[in-house]
Amino acid sequence: DSPAGLPLQRLFFYLQPSTHTLAALDALVVAAGNATGGALLDVLGTLRQNGGDRPARVMYEYLWKKAAVPFYEMLTRWVHDGAVDDPFAEFMVAVNESQRAHHLVDDFNTRYWEERYTVRAAMVPSDLRPCAQQILVAGKYWNVLRSVPGAAVARDDAAAAAPLVPGLVRENVRAIEDAFARAARALLD
Repeated sequence: DSPAGLPLQRLFFYLQPSTHTLAALDALVVAAGNATGGALLDVLGTLRQNGGDRPARVMYEYLWKKAAVPFYEMLTRWVHDGAVDDPFAEFMVAVNESQRAHHLVDDFNTRYWEERYTVRAAMVPSDLRPCAQQILVAGKYWNVLRSVPGAAVARDDAAAAAPLVPGLVRENVRAIEDAFARAARALLD
């Protein structure tokens, strides 16, 4: 017996069921390194598809779903509102705070629109890469509309602006294309 009353063999016995989970978590930590945002979602996505046995993949699937929620909430807000709330720089759209809109009234073609919002390629999850430019431009369009003095621009139509959901690739791509088209129409009207 140890001084605490728990012999090493008994401790090993109690920990035995958890060793598989701990090994799977160790594999995740090694694979993820310092990845965050969309890069972390890609690591979890790879592991959930081919990362060990079924219990490990189920755990990775659970972690992926939970980790994807804030990313997809930011994505939904960006494509429907043109707003970025990314305090930890984990979202796929970067905001260059040094670019200010003070010259927009005089020169609408200023570098502001090119440099204020950009795509962080490393933070784009693989299932969103084909539509990354549409995502960027849809949010920029909503920003353009909000920057016009005197224009009363509301959020993207709530009925059409359903939240994007992790894992629903086809549905998300379709929703992003629709949001892009609505933003472009609103800009041209």
